[in-house]
Amino acid sequence: MPDWKAPQQTNPAQEHDANYKLMFGDPVMVRELLEDFAPPEIVATLDFSTLERLPAEHVDERTRRKRADDVVWRVRHKDGRPCYVAIILEFQSRPDRFMALRILTYSGLLLETLSKTNEVKAHGFPPLLPIVIYNGPSDWNVAEDVADLFAPMDKVLMPFNPRQRYLPVKVMALPEEALVGRGIAAQVFRMERISDRRELGGLVLETMRRFDRKKYGNIRRIIAGWLRSVVFERHHITGTVQGMDELEGVYTMLAQTVDGWVEKGVQAGLTQGLARGEARMARRMTADALVARFGAAPDEIMARLETISDPEVLRRLAGAAAWQAKSLEDFIALLPDGASH
Repeated sequence: MPDWKAPQQTNPAQEHDANYKLMFGDPVMVRELLEDFAPPEIVATLDFSTLERLPAEHVDERTRRKRADDVVWRVRHKDGRPCYVAIILEFQSRPDRFMALRILTYSGLLLETLSKTNEVKAHGFPPLLPIVIYNGPSDWNVAEDVADLFAPMDKVLMPFNPRQRYLPVKVMALPEEALVGRGIAAQVFRMERISDRRELGGLVLETMRRFDRKKYGNIRRIIAGWLRSVVFERHHITGTVQGMDELEGVYTMLAQTVDGWVEKGVQAGLTQGLARGEARMARRMTADALVARFGAAPDEIMARLETISDPEVLRRLAGAAAWQAKSLEDFIALLPDGASH
């Protein structure tokens, strides 16, 4: 019997923020966020092997106000110069008109902290790259430079007033083609954006296939927790199985409880892929489903799948692997005999 049930969250926004902070506390996640969403001319200058997370709490000694809600990373340029990446996790239900001012304030606190270091005393302040991740449903139609918050002024006064931009990542506004096939951050954003819960299973299966445990194991576990505590709650998904601290367990639960997700998710992807002649993709997704549900995709099964070229047969077998077959033996019994079909 299932032995896990997603707890009721008294504050879903805080739960969401906490999971995102865990995700963007992983250097692989940060690297792929920058590679996919920062300007390429900036990315080309950075040495990602030097990524180092720093404490995000900065205290204004005059007001004793703390900022501990954000994620700050230091990464060096390829020539050795440091750069600080401040990821501001913004999860309001509507845009914040004064976000640019918040960024300026936060940057000031960060620079004040850095002013006490020997590196800054010797070489000056490093550049900052503030990033705001916004996942609200409303358009992010607010100033992205603090200078744009000022009323019109005489040109002669402009040099005496602050300017600073931040990089907004508008999760809900990104076109799907900007996310498909990209890094792990983009994959999380795709799961964030789903409107039909039946789409989720296909995305979880794709995540398992594309992002292996060796490199992405920590992020995969965090994503599994985020799906259970936030996304399931949002889409009213209930039901439990053992092992839901990993994506494999999440996938199995979805396959058992969300009516019709295969038809909308996996099967939709297969139909599109097979139309392009991608039988290899169908075989790969079948193997991933077998591993997720039964722990293995034996060589004998893969060898028999290689002999099948009929798109309809491959589509039917992928569905069987994902949710119909009760065991590997059941699946083997569904394989056609003989050579190519």
